[in-house]
Amino acid sequence: MKHGIILFLASLLSSSALNAAEKVDLTTITHFAPKGRVQDKSYNPNEPVIDSLVAKGTGSIPLLIELLDNDTIIDHQVLDWPQNSVGDIAFVILTDFAQGSNGKATILWGIMGRVSRIETGYERSGVEPVGRL
Repeated sequence: MKHGIILFLASLLSSSALNAAEKVDLTTITHFAPKGRVQDKSYNPNEPVIDSLVAKGTGSIPLLIELLDNDTIIDHQVLDWPQNSVGDIAFVILTDFAQGSNGKATILWGIMGRVSRIETGYERSGVEPVGRL
């Protein structure tokens, strides 16, 4: 399923959208609060990597998609899961960026030009990690 999502999302992006010189290091993220979205400052107030991705807006989406296949294990718990890989963290960030303030997935469609920013500062409801994908 995860690879199907990768292929679908990659097909929506032009090759010019990916900037090889621009990388993001998800291993430097300290820990995500179990409540709220990663971009919600009330739950995750000091995460420079997330701040940087939010500042890039929808331009961060190709960078995160590029990391979905990365099975590198992170040496600390970013999520409250037994083991976290870079790909897991990229997937969670993408799904949280796609989560609107009303708890519905709306923002991800920005890769097709329908949304110009990533919504920040709102709480989501009822989404909990169930384990490694």
